[in-house]
Amino acid sequence: MKDKNKKAPFVKTYANDPTYEFCPRCDANLTLQRGFDPRLPYWVCLSCGEMLINPSINAEDDIAWICDKCEALLNTQKGFDTNNGIWKCLKCGYENIINESEIYSSQDEYLRHLKDPYRGISDEDMLKLSRYREEKVVDNRDDVVLVKDVETGKLYIKKLLASYDKSIYKYLMDNPVDNVPKIVAIFEGASNLVIIEEYVEGTTVDEILSSGVIPTERAIYITKGICGILNELHSLPTPIIHRDIKPSNIMLTENDEVYLLDINIAKWYAPEESDDTRHMGTVNYAAPEQAGFSLTASSPKTDIYAVGMLLNMMLTGCFPKEKKAEGPIWRVIKHCINLDAKKRYSATELIKELNDIQSGKAMKHKTTDDLNNMLDNISPRQIGDYLKENKQYLAEGEKAFYYYFKDVLESKNIKLKDIYYLTGVTETYGSKIITMEKHTKNRDLILKLCISGHFTVDEINRALKLYGMSELYAKVARDACIIIAVNNRIFDLYKIDELLDSQGLKTLS
Repeated sequence: MKDKNKKAPFVKTYANDPTYEFCPRCDANLTLQRGFDPRLPYWVCLSCGEMLINPSINAEDDIAWICDKCEALLNTQKGFDTNNGIWKCLKCGYENIINESEIYSSQDEYLRHLKDPYRGISDEDMLKLSRYREEKVVDNRDDVVLVKDVETGKLYIKKLLASYDKSIYKYLMDNPVDNVPKIVAIFEGASNLVIIEEYVEGTTVDEILSSGVIPTERAIYITKGICGILNELHSLPTPIIHRDIKPSNIMLTENDEVYLLDINIAKWYAPEESDDTRHMGTVNYAAPEQAGFSLTASSPKTDIYAVGMLLNMMLTGCFPKEKKAEGPIWRVIKHCINLDAKKRYSATELIKELNDIQSGKAMKHKTTDDLNNMLDNISPRQIGDYLKENKQYLAEGEKAFYYYFKDVLESKNIKLKDIYYLTGVTETYGSKIITMEKHTKNRDLILKLCISGHFTVDEINRALKLYGMSELYAKVARDACIIIAVNNRIFDLYKIDELLDSQGLKTLS
Protein backbone atom coordinates (compact mmCIF):
# COMPACT_ATOMS: atom_id res chain seq x y z
CA MET A 1 0.00 0.00 0.00
CA LYS A 2 1.07 3.57 -0.65
CA ASP A 3 0.64 6.89 1.13
CA LYS A 4 -2.56 8.90 0.70
CA ASN A 5 -2.26 11.07 -2.40
CA LYS A 6 -4.74 13.63 -3.72
CA LYS A 7 -5.18 13.18 -7.44
CA ALA A 8 -4.14 16.74 -8.14
CA PRO A 9 -1.99 17.36 -11.20
CA PHE A 10 0.23 14.39 -12.05
CA VAL A 11 2.62 17.01 -13.43
CA LYS A 12 2.47 20.69 -14.23
CA THR A 13 3.68 22.64 -17.22
CA TYR A 14 4.57 26.27 -17.75
CA ALA A 15 2.98 28.34 -20.49
CA ASN A 16 6.34 29.66 -21.61
CA ASP A 17 7.82 26.13 -21.79
CA PRO A 18 5.15 23.46 -22.49
CA THR A 19 7.78 20.96 -23.68
CA TYR A 20 8.69 19.87 -20.16
CA GLU A 21 6.64 18.60 -17.21
CA PHE A 22 7.50 19.40 -13.61
CA CYS A 23 6.89 17.95 -10.15
CA PRO A 24 4.13 20.00 -8.40
CA ARG A 25 5.99 19.61 -5.09
CA CYS A 26 9.61 20.51 -5.87
CA ASP A 27 9.46 21.84 -9.45
CA ALA A 28 11.93 19.18 -10.66
CA ASN A 29 11.90 18.60 -14.41
CA LEU A 30 10.28 15.13 -14.60
CA THR A 31 10.77 14.86 -18.35
CA LEU A 32 14.52 14.67 -17.80
CA GLN A 33 14.26 11.99 -15.12
CA ARG A 34 15.33 8.58 -16.31
CA GLY A 35 12.41 6.27 -17.02
CA PHE A 36 9.71 8.93 -16.79
CA ASP A 37 6.71 8.52 -19.07
CA PRO A 38 3.56 10.66 -18.68
CA ARG A 39 1.47 7.58 -19.51
CA LEU A 40 2.57 5.81 -16.30
CA PRO A 41 -0.17 5.35 -13.66
CA TYR A 42 2.15 6.87 -11.05
CA TRP A 43 5.66 8.24 -10.79
CA VAL A 44 7.99 8.76 -7.82
CA CYS A 45 9.88 11.99 -8.32
CA LEU A 46 13.60 11.24 -8.28
CA SER A 47 14.29 14.67 -6.79
CA CYS A 48 12.00 14.88 -3.75
CA GLY A 49 10.66 11.31 -3.52
CA GLU A 50 7.02 12.38 -3.76
CA MET A 51 4.65 9.91 -5.36
CA LEU A 52 2.59 11.52 -8.09
CA ILE A 53 -0.67 9.95 -9.24
CA ASN A 54 -1.70 10.26 -12.87
CA PRO A 55 -5.05 12.18 -12.88
CA SER A 56 -6.29 9.95 -15.68
CA ILE A 57 -6.53 7.07 -13.20
CA ASN A 58 -10.21 6.36 -12.61
CA ALA A 59 -10.44 5.27 -8.98
CA GLU A 60 -13.14 5.71 -6.34
CA ASP A 61 -10.83 7.26 -3.77
CA ASP A 62 -7.63 9.25 -3.65
CA ILE A 63 -5.48 6.48 -2.14
CA ALA A 64 -2.91 4.76 -4.34
CA TRP A 65 -2.90 1.07 -3.48
CA ILE A 66 0.41 -0.48 -4.56
CA CYS A 67 1.21 -4.21 -4.63
CA ASP A 68 3.64 -5.05 -1.83
CA LYS A 69 5.52 -7.48 -4.08
CA CYS A 70 5.66 -6.16 -7.65
CA GLU A 71 4.68 -2.48 -6.97
CA ALA A 72 1.91 -2.53 -9.58
CA LEU A 73 -0.88 0.01 -9.09
CA LEU A 74 -3.84 -2.04 -7.83
CA ASN A 75 -6.43 0.73 -8.36
CA THR A 76 -6.36 0.18 -12.12
CA GLN A 77 -6.77 -3.60 -11.99
CA LYS A 78 -10.10 -4.92 -13.21
CA GLY A 79 -12.56 -5.54 -10.36
CA PHE A 80 -10.36 -3.95 -7.69
CA ASP A 81 -12.35 -3.48 -4.49
CA THR A 82 -11.15 -2.14 -1.14
CA ASN A 83 -14.07 -3.61 0.79
CA ASN A 84 -12.87 -7.22 0.89
CA GLY A 85 -9.75 -6.52 2.95
CA ILE A 86 -7.56 -8.58 0.61
CA TRP A 87 -6.78 -8.17 -3.07
CA LYS A 88 -4.80 -10.65 -5.18
CA CYS A 89 -2.60 -8.69 -7.55
CA LEU A 90 -3.51 -9.58 -11.14
CA LYS A 91 0.09 -9.00 -12.22
CA CYS A 92 2.08 -11.16 -9.78
CA GLY A 93 -0.57 -13.06 -7.80
CA TYR A 94 0.50 -11.72 -4.40
CA GLU A 95 -2.33 -11.27 -1.87
CA ASN A 96 -2.24 -7.72 -0.50
CA ILE A 97 -3.97 -6.65 2.71
CA ILE A 98 -6.23 -3.67 1.99
CA ASN A 99 -6.50 -1.74 5.24
CA GLU A 100 -6.67 2.05 5.46
CA SER A 101 -5.12 1.95 8.93
CA GLU A 102 -1.91 0.79 7.27
CA ILE A 103 -1.65 3.70 4.86
CA TYR A 104 1.79 5.30 5.02
CA SER A 105 1.99 8.91 6.04
CA SER A 106 4.90 9.68 3.73
CA GLN A 107 6.86 8.35 0.81
CA ASP A 108 9.92 7.84 3.04
CA GLU A 109 7.88 5.67 5.37
CA TYR A 110 6.74 3.55 2.44
CA LEU A 111 10.28 3.13 1.11
CA ARG A 112 11.44 2.02 4.55
CA HIS A 113 8.61 -0.49 4.49
CA LEU A 114 9.78 -1.91 1.16
CA LYS A 115 13.23 -2.56 2.62
CA ASP A 116 11.82 -4.34 5.68
CA PRO A 117 13.13 -7.95 5.41
CA TYR A 118 10.18 -9.21 7.47
CA ARG A 119 7.57 -7.68 5.17
CA GLY A 120 4.94 -10.23 4.24
CA ILE A 121 5.87 -12.84 6.85
CA SER A 122 2.76 -14.23 8.54
CA ASP A 123 1.93 -13.43 12.17
CA GLU A 124 2.38 -17.11 13.02
CA ASP A 125 5.92 -17.16 11.57
CA MET A 126 6.78 -13.86 13.25
CA LEU A 127 5.80 -15.44 16.55
CA LYS A 128 8.18 -18.33 15.84
CA LEU A 129 10.93 -15.88 14.90
CA SER A 130 10.47 -13.97 18.15
CA ARG A 131 12.09 -16.79 20.10
CA TYR A 132 15.43 -15.91 18.45
CA ARG A 133 16.67 -12.81 20.26
CA GLU A 134 19.25 -10.74 18.39
CA GLU A 135 22.65 -10.54 20.13
CA LYS A 136 24.90 -8.75 17.61
CA VAL A 137 25.55 -8.33 13.89
CA VAL A 138 28.33 -10.45 12.35
CA ASP A 139 31.23 -8.81 10.49
CA ASN A 140 29.37 -5.47 10.45
CA ARG A 141 26.72 -6.96 8.17
CA ASP A 142 23.13 -6.05 9.01
CA ASP A 143 21.90 -9.10 7.09
CA VAL A 144 23.85 -11.63 9.24
CA VAL A 145 22.97 -11.60 12.93
CA LEU A 146 24.00 -13.76 15.88
CA VAL A 147 20.82 -14.73 17.76
CA LYS A 148 19.99 -16.69 20.92
CA ASP A 149 17.09 -19.07 21.34
CA VAL A 150 15.37 -17.63 24.44
CA GLU A 151 13.98 -21.06 25.33
CA THR A 152 17.22 -23.10 25.13
CA GLY A 153 19.93 -20.43 25.32
CA LYS A 154 21.56 -21.89 22.22
CA LEU A 155 23.20 -19.56 19.68
CA TYR A 156 22.27 -19.50 16.00
CA ILE A 157 22.91 -17.35 12.93
CA LYS A 158 20.03 -15.44 11.37
CA LYS A 159 20.40 -14.45 7.71
CA LEU A 160 18.20 -11.98 5.83
CA LEU A 161 18.39 -12.86 2.14
CA ALA A 162 17.10 -10.76 -0.75
CA SER A 163 18.55 -13.12 -3.40
CA TYR A 164 18.11 -16.83 -2.83
CA ASP A 165 16.87 -20.23 -3.99
CA LYS A 166 14.47 -21.39 -1.29
CA SER A 167 14.44 -24.97 -2.62
CA ILE A 168 18.15 -25.42 -1.82
CA TYR A 169 17.67 -24.30 1.79
CA LYS A 170 14.61 -26.52 2.12
CA TYR A 171 16.51 -29.53 0.74
CA LEU A 172 19.49 -28.99 3.05
CA MET A 173 17.19 -28.55 6.04
CA ASP A 174 15.65 -31.96 5.29
CA ASN A 175 18.94 -33.54 4.11
CA PRO A 176 21.82 -31.93 6.05
CA VAL A 177 25.35 -32.22 4.65
CA ASP A 178 28.24 -32.79 7.05
CA ASN A 179 30.32 -29.69 7.78
CA VAL A 180 27.80 -27.31 6.24
CA PRO A 181 25.87 -25.32 8.92
CA LYS A 182 22.53 -27.04 9.49
CA ILE A 183 19.39 -25.11 8.52
CA VAL A 184 17.05 -24.88 11.52
CA ALA A 185 14.16 -22.79 10.19
CA ILE A 186 13.03 -20.96 7.05
CA PHE A 187 10.64 -18.01 6.88
CA GLU A 188 9.65 -16.35 3.59
CA GLY A 189 8.16 -12.90 3.22
CA ALA A 190 7.14 -10.77 0.26
CA SER A 191 10.67 -10.34 -1.08
CA ASN A 192 13.06 -11.82 1.49
CA LEU A 193 13.99 -15.16 3.00
CA VAL A 194 14.90 -15.35 6.68
CA ILE A 195 17.11 -18.30 7.60
CA ILE A 196 18.00 -19.60 11.05
CA GLU A 197 21.06 -21.83 10.83
CA GLU A 198 23.57 -23.56 13.09
CA TYR A 199 26.18 -21.28 14.65
CA VAL A 200 29.67 -22.62 13.96
CA GLU A 201 32.36 -21.11 16.13
CA GLY A 202 35.89 -20.99 14.77
CA THR A 203 38.38 -19.06 12.66
CA THR A 204 37.98 -18.35 8.96
CA VAL A 205 40.82 -18.84 6.47
CA ASP A 206 40.52 -15.10 5.80
CA GLU A 207 41.38 -14.41 9.45
CA ILE A 208 44.27 -16.90 9.35
CA LEU A 209 45.70 -15.26 6.22
CA SER A 210 45.71 -11.88 7.97
CA SER A 211 48.65 -13.24 9.99
CA GLY A 212 50.55 -14.61 6.98
CA VAL A 213 50.55 -17.42 4.45
CA ILE A 214 49.63 -20.98 5.43
CA PRO A 215 52.22 -23.82 5.41
CA THR A 216 51.83 -26.32 2.57
CA GLU A 217 50.73 -29.29 4.72
CA ARG A 218 48.16 -27.14 6.49
CA ALA A 219 46.84 -25.67 3.22
CA ILE A 220 46.50 -29.18 1.75
CA TYR A 221 44.60 -30.34 4.85
CA ILE A 222 42.14 -27.45 4.52
CA THR A 223 41.73 -27.99 0.78
CA LYS A 224 41.04 -31.71 1.22
CA GLY A 225 38.42 -30.83 3.83
CA ILE A 226 36.68 -28.48 1.40
CA CYS A 227 36.81 -31.12 -1.33
CA GLY A 228 35.23 -33.67 0.99
CA ILE A 229 32.25 -31.36 1.51
CA LEU A 230 32.05 -30.52 -2.19
CA ASN A 231 32.16 -34.19 -3.09
CA GLU A 232 29.00 -34.71 -1.03
CA LEU A 233 27.25 -31.66 -2.51
CA HIS A 234 28.28 -32.63 -6.04
CA SER A 235 27.15 -36.23 -5.54
CA LEU A 236 23.54 -35.42 -4.63
CA PRO A 237 20.82 -36.71 -7.01
CA THR A 238 20.82 -33.16 -8.39
CA PRO A 239 24.23 -31.68 -7.52
CA ILE A 240 24.42 -28.39 -5.64
CA ILE A 241 27.08 -25.92 -6.80
CA HIS A 242 28.29 -23.63 -4.02
CA ARG A 243 29.63 -20.87 -6.35
CA ASP A 244 31.21 -18.73 -3.62
CA ILE A 245 34.24 -20.54 -2.20
CA LYS A 246 36.64 -17.97 -0.75
CA PRO A 247 38.69 -17.48 2.44
CA SER A 248 35.86 -15.86 4.43
CA ASN A 249 33.56 -18.81 3.70
CA ILE A 250 35.93 -21.48 5.00
CA MET A 251 36.04 -21.97 8.78
CA LEU A 252 38.17 -24.15 11.05
CA THR A 253 36.66 -25.09 14.39
CA GLU A 254 38.47 -25.66 17.69
CA ASN A 255 38.43 -29.38 16.83
CA ASP A 256 40.16 -28.56 13.53
CA GLU A 257 37.13 -29.46 11.43
CA VAL A 258 36.76 -27.68 8.11
CA TYR A 259 33.35 -26.07 7.51
CA LEU A 260 31.96 -24.58 4.30
CA LEU A 261 29.77 -21.54 5.01
CA ASP A 262 27.36 -19.32 3.11
CA ILE A 263 25.28 -21.09 0.46
CA ASN A 264 23.47 -17.86 -0.40
CA ILE A 265 24.22 -18.00 -4.14
CA ALA A 266 24.30 -21.78 -4.50
CA LYS A 267 22.36 -23.27 -7.40
CA TRP A 268 21.22 -26.65 -8.64
CA TYR A 269 23.35 -28.10 -11.41
CA ALA A 270 21.47 -28.00 -14.72
CA PRO A 271 23.66 -29.60 -17.44
CA GLU A 272 21.31 -28.46 -20.19
CA GLU A 273 21.89 -24.77 -19.39
CA SER A 274 24.35 -22.83 -21.54
CA ASP A 275 24.59 -19.83 -19.21
CA ASP A 276 23.85 -18.87 -15.61
CA THR A 277 20.58 -16.96 -15.23
CA ARG A 278 22.30 -14.64 -12.76
CA HIS A 279 26.03 -13.98 -12.95
CA MET A 280 27.14 -14.12 -9.34
CA GLY A 281 30.31 -14.87 -7.41
CA THR A 282 33.36 -13.19 -5.90
CA VAL A 283 35.92 -11.49 -8.15
CA ASN A 284 39.10 -13.57 -8.69
CA TYR A 285 37.50 -16.67 -7.15
CA ALA A 286 34.57 -16.92 -9.58
CA ALA A 287 35.18 -19.17 -12.59
CA PRO A 288 34.81 -17.67 -16.11
CA GLU A 289 31.45 -19.39 -16.61
CA GLN A 290 30.03 -17.57 -13.56
CA ALA A 291 30.59 -14.27 -15.33
CA GLY A 292 29.18 -15.48 -18.65
CA PHE A 293 32.61 -15.98 -20.28
CA SER A 294 31.90 -19.52 -21.40
CA LEU A 295 29.60 -21.59 -23.56
CA THR A 296 28.41 -23.49 -20.50
CA ALA A 297 26.70 -22.62 -17.22
CA SER A 298 28.13 -23.30 -13.76
CA SER A 299 28.89 -26.94 -12.99
CA PRO A 300 30.60 -28.83 -10.14
CA LYS A 301 33.89 -27.93 -11.86
CA THR A 302 33.05 -24.26 -11.15
CA ASP A 303 33.72 -24.87 -7.46
CA ILE A 304 37.05 -26.55 -8.26
CA TYR A 305 38.23 -23.37 -9.99
CA ALA A 306 37.61 -21.41 -6.78
CA VAL A 307 39.35 -24.11 -4.72
CA GLY A 308 42.45 -23.76 -6.93
CA MET A 309 42.46 -19.99 -6.47
CA LEU A 310 41.99 -20.43 -2.73
CA LEU A 311 44.86 -22.94 -2.49
CA ASN A 312 47.24 -20.56 -4.26
CA MET A 313 46.10 -17.73 -1.97
CA MET A 314 46.73 -19.84 1.15
CA LEU A 315 50.25 -20.74 -0.02
CA THR A 316 51.39 -17.37 -1.37
CA GLY A 317 48.97 -14.72 -0.10
CA CYS A 318 48.38 -13.81 -3.75
CA PHE A 319 46.37 -14.87 -6.78
CA PRO A 320 48.24 -16.85 -9.47
CA LYS A 321 48.47 -13.82 -11.78
CA GLU A 322 50.47 -12.08 -9.03
CA LYS A 323 52.50 -15.00 -7.69
CA LYS A 324 52.35 -18.72 -8.38
CA ALA A 325 52.80 -21.41 -5.74
CA GLU A 326 56.08 -23.29 -6.02
CA GLY A 327 56.80 -26.98 -6.46
CA PRO A 328 54.55 -29.79 -7.66
CA ILE A 329 51.48 -28.22 -6.09
CA TRP A 330 51.47 -25.51 -8.77
CA ARG A 331 50.76 -28.19 -11.39
CA VAL A 332 47.67 -29.15 -9.38
CA ILE A 333 46.51 -25.55 -8.98
CA LYS A 334 47.02 -24.88 -12.69
CA HIS A 335 44.82 -27.89 -13.48
CA CYS A 336 42.12 -26.57 -11.13
CA ILE A 337 41.98 -23.12 -12.74
CA ASN A 338 41.99 -24.26 -16.35
CA LEU A 339 39.67 -21.97 -18.34
CA ASP A 340 38.07 -25.08 -19.85
CA ALA A 341 35.85 -26.45 -17.08
CA LYS A 342 35.94 -29.96 -18.57
CA LYS A 343 39.71 -30.15 -18.02
CA ARG A 344 39.53 -29.38 -14.28
CA TYR A 345 39.58 -32.05 -11.58
CA SER A 346 36.53 -33.38 -9.83
CA ALA A 347 36.58 -33.03 -6.02
CA THR A 348 37.58 -36.71 -5.70
CA GLU A 349 40.39 -36.38 -8.26
CA LEU A 350 41.74 -33.31 -6.51
CA ILE A 351 41.88 -35.14 -3.18
CA LYS A 352 43.88 -37.93 -4.87
CA GLU A 353 46.34 -35.45 -6.38
CA LEU A 354 46.85 -33.79 -3.00
CA ASN A 355 47.35 -37.18 -1.36
CA ASP A 356 50.04 -37.95 -3.95
CA ILE A 357 51.84 -34.71 -3.10
CA GLN A 358 51.73 -35.53 0.60
CA SER A 359 53.05 -39.06 0.03
CA GLY A 360 55.81 -37.87 -2.28
CA LYS A 361 54.40 -39.58 -5.38
CA ALA A 362 53.95 -36.22 -7.06
CA MET A 363 57.64 -35.38 -6.98
CA LYS A 364 58.09 -36.77 -10.47
CA HIS A 365 55.69 -34.06 -11.66
CA LYS A 366 58.01 -31.17 -10.79
CA THR A 367 58.17 -29.31 -14.09
CA THR A 368 60.81 -27.23 -15.80
CA ASP A 369 58.73 -24.15 -15.00
CA ASP A 370 58.83 -25.08 -11.31
CA LEU A 371 62.62 -25.27 -11.41
CA ASN A 372 62.89 -22.07 -13.45
CA ASN A 373 60.79 -20.25 -10.85
CA MET A 374 63.17 -21.45 -8.14
CA LEU A 375 66.25 -20.44 -10.14
CA ASP A 376 64.96 -16.87 -10.34
CA ASN A 377 65.72 -16.54 -6.62
CA ILE A 378 68.96 -18.56 -6.41
CA SER A 379 72.31 -16.79 -5.95
CA PRO A 380 75.68 -18.32 -7.05
CA ARG A 381 76.42 -19.18 -3.41
CA GLN A 382 73.24 -21.30 -3.25
CA ILE A 383 73.98 -23.46 -6.31
CA GLY A 384 75.25 -26.36 -4.23
CA ASP A 385 72.18 -26.37 -2.00
CA TYR A 386 69.89 -26.13 -5.03
CA LEU A 387 71.50 -29.11 -6.78
CA LYS A 388 71.39 -31.19 -3.62
CA GLU A 389 67.79 -30.32 -2.74
CA ASN A 390 66.50 -30.98 -6.26
CA LYS A 391 68.74 -33.86 -7.22
CA GLN A 392 65.80 -36.20 -7.82
CA TYR A 393 64.22 -33.73 -10.25
CA LEU A 394 67.31 -32.97 -12.35
CA ALA A 395 67.53 -35.00 -15.53
CA GLU A 396 70.82 -36.20 -16.92
CA GLY A 397 71.59 -37.26 -20.46
CA GLU A 398 68.79 -39.25 -22.05
CA LYS A 399 66.27 -38.51 -19.27
CA ALA A 400 66.27 -34.81 -20.16
CA PHE A 401 64.28 -35.38 -23.37
CA TYR A 402 61.68 -37.54 -21.60
CA TYR A 403 61.04 -35.02 -18.82
CA TYR A 404 60.94 -32.11 -21.23
CA PHE A 405 58.55 -33.89 -23.60
CA LYS A 406 56.18 -34.77 -20.73
CA ASP A 407 56.35 -31.24 -19.31
CA VAL A 408 55.25 -29.69 -22.62
CA LEU A 409 52.41 -32.18 -23.09
CA GLU A 410 51.24 -31.61 -19.52
CA SER A 411 51.16 -27.84 -20.03
CA LYS A 412 48.86 -28.40 -23.01
CA ASN A 413 46.70 -31.04 -21.28
CA ILE A 414 47.51 -33.61 -23.97
CA LYS A 415 47.90 -37.29 -23.12
CA LEU A 416 50.78 -39.45 -24.31
CA LYS A 417 48.50 -42.22 -25.56
CA ASP A 418 46.81 -39.71 -27.87
CA ILE A 419 50.21 -38.73 -29.28
CA TYR A 420 51.05 -42.36 -30.02
CA TYR A 421 47.73 -42.83 -31.82
CA LEU A 422 48.12 -39.70 -33.94
CA THR A 423 51.70 -40.58 -34.82
CA GLY A 424 50.78 -44.14 -35.77
CA VAL A 425 52.97 -46.01 -33.29
CA THR A 426 52.03 -48.47 -30.56
CA GLU A 427 52.10 -47.31 -26.93
CA THR A 428 54.87 -49.80 -26.16
CA TYR A 429 57.12 -48.64 -29.00
CA GLY A 430 56.29 -44.96 -28.49
CA SER A 431 57.09 -45.20 -24.78
CA LYS A 432 60.49 -46.76 -25.51
CA ILE A 433 61.29 -43.97 -27.99
CA ILE A 434 60.31 -41.15 -25.63
CA THR A 435 62.10 -42.61 -22.60
CA MET A 436 65.03 -43.36 -24.94
CA GLU A 437 65.04 -46.96 -23.80
CA LYS A 438 65.15 -47.49 -27.55
CA HIS A 439 67.05 -44.75 -29.37
CA THR A 440 65.91 -43.84 -32.86
CA LYS A 441 67.81 -42.04 -35.58
CA ASN A 442 64.55 -41.25 -37.34
CA ARG A 443 64.28 -37.46 -37.01
CA ASP A 444 60.88 -37.47 -38.73
CA LEU A 445 59.44 -39.70 -35.99
CA ILE A 446 60.48 -37.19 -33.30
CA LEU A 447 59.05 -34.39 -35.43
CA LYS A 448 55.73 -36.23 -35.76
CA LEU A 449 55.57 -36.85 -32.01
CA CYS A 450 56.19 -33.16 -31.31
CA ILE A 451 53.76 -31.88 -33.95
CA SER A 452 51.03 -34.24 -32.69
CA GLY A 453 51.62 -32.72 -29.25
CA HIS A 454 51.02 -29.19 -30.64
CA PHE A 455 54.61 -28.13 -29.88
CA THR A 456 55.67 -24.66 -31.01
CA VAL A 457 58.72 -24.33 -33.28
CA ASP A 458 60.87 -23.37 -30.28
CA GLU A 459 59.59 -26.39 -28.34
CA ILE A 460 60.25 -28.69 -31.30
CA ASN A 461 63.79 -27.40 -31.67
CA ARG A 462 64.52 -27.87 -28.00
CA ALA A 463 63.17 -31.43 -28.12
CA LEU A 464 65.27 -32.24 -31.18
CA LYS A 465 68.35 -30.82 -29.50
CA LEU A 466 67.77 -32.84 -26.32
CA TYR A 467 67.36 -35.97 -28.45
CA GLY A 468 70.68 -35.23 -30.16
CA MET A 469 69.21 -34.24 -33.52
CA SER A 470 69.50 -31.17 -35.71
CA GLU A 471 66.98 -28.39 -35.15
CA LEU A 472 64.56 -27.14 -37.81
CA TYR A 473 66.51 -24.81 -40.09
CA ALA A 474 64.79 -22.08 -42.10
CA LYS A 475 67.32 -22.38 -44.98
CA VAL A 476 66.27 -25.99 -45.60
CA ALA A 477 63.17 -26.00 -47.82
CA ARG A 478 61.54 -29.00 -46.14
CA ASP A 479 62.17 -27.61 -42.66
CA ALA A 480 60.86 -24.21 -43.77
CA CYS A 481 57.55 -25.79 -44.86
CA ILE A 482 57.22 -27.52 -41.47
CA ILE A 483 58.00 -24.27 -39.64
CA ILE A 484 55.32 -22.44 -41.66
CA ALA A 485 52.75 -25.16 -40.90
CA VAL A 486 53.45 -25.14 -37.16
CA ASN A 487 53.47 -21.35 -36.98
CA ASN A 488 50.01 -21.44 -38.56
CA ARG A 489 48.90 -24.03 -36.01
CA ILE A 490 48.60 -26.84 -38.55
CA PHE A 491 49.20 -29.92 -36.41
CA ASP A 492 47.38 -32.44 -38.61
CA LEU A 493 50.15 -34.68 -39.98
CA TYR A 494 48.10 -35.50 -43.06
CA LYS A 495 47.74 -31.81 -43.95
CA ILE A 496 51.45 -31.20 -43.40
CA ASP A 497 52.25 -34.12 -45.73
CA GLU A 498 49.94 -32.60 -48.33
CA LEU A 499 51.81 -29.29 -48.02
CA LEU A 500 55.21 -30.98 -48.40
CA ASP A 501 54.02 -33.10 -51.31
CA SER A 502 52.61 -30.03 -53.11
CA GLN A 503 56.12 -28.56 -53.08
CA GLY A 504 57.72 -31.80 -54.28
CA LEU A 505 59.31 -32.46 -50.88
CA LYS A 506 59.55 -35.70 -48.89
CA THR A 507 56.55 -36.24 -46.59
CA LEU A 508 56.83 -37.06 -42.90
CA SER A 509 54.92 -40.34 -43.22
